[in-house]
Amino acid sequence: MHRYALFGDRINGSLSPELHRHSWAQSGTDADYELWSMRPEDLGDFVERARVELAGFNLTAPFKQQIVPYLDEQTLRANDLGSVNTVRVHKGRLIGENTDWHGVCATLERIKTPVGPAMILGSGGVVPTVIDGLRRFGFGPVTVCCRRPESIDRAMVGAVDHVKSFDDRHELSQGQALVINATPLGGTPDDPLPMHSAEVDGPAHWDLMYRPVGTTAWVEAALRAGIVALDGRVMLIEQAIESQRFWGFDEQDAESMRQLWLIE
Repeated sequence: MHRYALFGDRINGSLSPELHRHSWAQSGTDADYELWSMRPEDLGDFVERARVELAGFNLTAPFKQQIVPYLDEQTLRANDLGSVNTVRVHKGRLIGENTDWHGVCATLERIKTPVGPAMILGSGGVVPTVIDGLRRFGFGPVTVCCRRPESIDRAMVGAVDHVKSFDDRHELSQGQALVINATPLGGTPDDPLPMHSAEVDGPAHWDLMYRPVGTTAWVEAALRAGIVALDGRVMLIEQAIESQRFWGFDEQDAESMRQLWLIE
């Protein structure tokens, strides 16, 4: 059996195992997908295990940039974006790819909001990919609001128009066409909203977070207010399809992944 895994910190709520196992069950593929939860300081030890035990793996926060020094090779896209969420293991060598990009583009196509200024909440490893997608779809200027603007990655500074404090997000929301939540806020039911939808005058909402059942509280509040909103499941599904392709599977069961959850 070929084994695959997700590397992350506190990932028990991830839907990735269900998604990949569903796909492989449709085709009778002898493969399994596991959750490898770890602390950032343990990444190196898990990477060495992966070289021997796994055929490939995905990464979520906070490892999409931390994995780069451990790679033996990466694709041009991954290198350009400085972020890796998918790794193929070939004879002990680690080859990195960024399949999040496909999920970003699929989500932007699905939202169908008029292009214009965009604001991203957070500065984690997926943000460079989100910025690249926004640029390709014509959004701009792009503003990043984060807790520590002074420590933001230099490459990201060159890719965005403005870097602001997270505390300024409500004031800056006026006039935006799209607001993206790239923070962990919303991952649990007790989390506060990343931004109060009632205070947002019109911009579409894209929440990179998702819930095992239903949608996130932020998306739900936006929809109640009549605001276009989408959670992170479209991105999750499309990056998973591309991950399987990178691992050597064909796309015959892609549609079964897309039909697993009804996403309005």
